[in-house]
Amino acid sequence: MRILYSLTLNDASWFLNQAKASLDIPENRQLKLRYLRASVLFCWVALEQMLDSAIEEYVVQGKLLSSSVPRRLRDKLDYVLAVNGRILGRSDFKKYRELRNDITHDDTVFCISDVEGAFDFCLETIRAFYPCRVEVTYEDVTRS
Repeated sequence: MRILYSLTLNDASWFLNQAKASLDIPENRQLKLRYLRASVLFCWVALEQMLDSAIEEYVVQGKLLSSSVPRRLRDKLDYVLAVNGRILGRSDFKKYRELRNDITHDDTVFCISDVEGAFDFCLETIRAFYPCRVEVTYEDVTRS
């Protein structure tokens, strides 16, 4: 079985782990929030990148028609997940998508458990639709 490593997903995991490892002291508050925001953004970017990649692969395999792929992310996810007989958890999608959208508000405070939830949701969703095994690693996967 083919294994795929997404650099963007690896970055999301790295930032999340940095936030988890940082001490809960006032001097670290802004840095910890920066790590959490970065993790949320990277996991959603990875989800969209991997979705587009999966669509390309499914089109080549003849499982999807590129002209029939919806434009909205939620609809696109539903469409691609159906190829594997899967269903998107709509309440989780809404919750974690709102978390991502909240980044635009300066007063939003993120907690580690919410960001872990967003990361897990994105990773498991990617694994549900991607045509090969997707893993997270801290090794340099760019070297040949």
